[in-house]
Amino acid sequence: MPGLAFLLCMVTSLVSALLLLRAARGPTRRLLLWSAAFFIGMALNNLLLFIDVMTGPNVDWLTPANIVTALSLAGLMYALIWEAT
Repeated sequence: MPGLAFLLCMVTSLVSALLLLRAARGPTRRLLLWSAAFFIGMALNNLLLFIDVMTGPNVDWLTPANIVTALSLAGLMYALIWEAT
């Protein structure tokens, strides 16, 4: 059952990213593009968590999932600071 939750979160993140990418058409919409990249990272994070749940305790996928999350958040924070200045 936790695997299904991770898959649904992945689909939701991908749909959000696609909607943001569609709205980001144009030269002045950089923040939307950064936000779409963040949601793509979150979709990848949920995919890694799904793999972690399905493989069991033999292989640890939590570290790569945490790295993807940290990179996605760092990119979004950079974009928010860059747009504010």
